[in-house]
Amino acid sequence: MLESALKLKKAFLNFYSYDANFHKEVRKFGGEPCLTDWEKVKCFMPFLKMFYEATLKMSGSRFVMVNYFVPQI
Repeated sequence: MLESALKLKKAFLNFYSYDANFHKEVRKFGGEPCLTDWEKVKCFMPFLKMFYEATLKMSGSRFVMVNYFVPQI
């Protein structure tokens, strides 16, 4: 989801200037992301990707091998 949001960053930033109600609606859910929020997401993405891939590998139900998932951790 964050990967998709990063692709639409420019659209989010432009939307603020086109729709006055957007600010009001976004504040209902915690406010709009600022430029530093976008940078934090960009820096955090590699960790989340590794965590996601490790979770997929360890959650397989067809095999349970300690030697397979210990390196992932």
